[in-house]
Amino acid sequence: MDTIISIQPRSATAGSGQSRNNSAVLSMVDEFVSKLPPALSNLPSQNKNNSLTVFLSQEISQFDRLLNVIRKSLLQLKRAINGLVVMSEDLEEMYNCLLYQSVPPVWSRVAYPSRKPLSTWFLDLLDRVKFIKSWIENGEPDVFWIGAFFFPQGFLTSVLQMHSRKHKIAIDQLQFKTEVMSPSSKLKSKPESGVYIRGLYMEGARWDADEGCIQESKKGELSTVMPVIWLKPITNVDAADDEMRRMRKSKSGKIDVPKAMYECPVYKTGERAGSLSTTGLSTNFVLSVQLDAGKHDTHHWTQRAVALLTMIDN
Repeated sequence: MDTIISIQPRSATAGSGQSRNNSAVLSMVDEFVSKLPPALSNLPSQNKNNSLTVFLSQEISQFDRLLNVIRKSLLQLKRAINGLVVMSEDLEEMYNCLLYQSVPPVWSRVAYPSRKPLSTWFLDLLDRVKFIKSWIENGEPDVFWIGAFFFPQGFLTSVLQMHSRKHKIAIDQLQFKTEVMSPSSKLKSKPESGVYIRGLYMEGARWDADEGCIQESKKGELSTVMPVIWLKPITNVDAADDEMRRMRKSKSGKIDVPKAMYECPVYKTGERAGSLSTTGLSTNFVLSVQLDAGKHDTHHWTQRAVALLTMIDN
């Protein structure tokens, strides 16, 4: 799509047939501007001072920056189409992107990673802003939409920091234990420790809620929605003890066959690749969660490239 857009003739304001294109783009500009929410920083906050509210303030800054860029560029494009300012190369590129349903580079440069086409990208943005707005106005939600964030890794670090300070445990001694909640669970309050997260999609397999394990995808399924996941901070020592406990002998003296737990990577997008961060991991990588591998061993799901995504492409 980027290649197609780049070779379009540079004639956004003149030429045969342009009036129809101009009308279409102007209509999109007006629709987007009318739906753009106001700056999040102008909303009254709950004034709680902890690691999560620090993270929230950083997310607010990122969203406000993106909303400001979108609003200004749309209004400038409208002025250019109407002949009030010069149609620069950047504005013409934006014009063609709107025409061909691609996210303008001037937006994507200050946005989060996404492979969605323009229409669903914009709707997704509105949903993200709505979630952040609700958090600002109503306090921490019972279940966090992890895919709403610019920097979900920062959210997870903040959760560990809160647990670290509360229990006076060094943060580098903590990790997350995973529990996939039953879809029938009535989650009416926050968990006793850690956080509930939602909005993940499994690619390469599916989650069988009845059996509580990974199963092969059904025919025609590219991805499936995961139930809510409970991320519980535990110490590295406790995690090692849990692993040893799974391997212990039963009372009968026979060796219990432990459940195979697949270390399932979580990525922001289906592209999976990203630039290397200071930790040596891809910036697209969020964390790994432990999932029951079911009747297959973990190597089977590794070969299937099973992963969880915070968003899908459509």
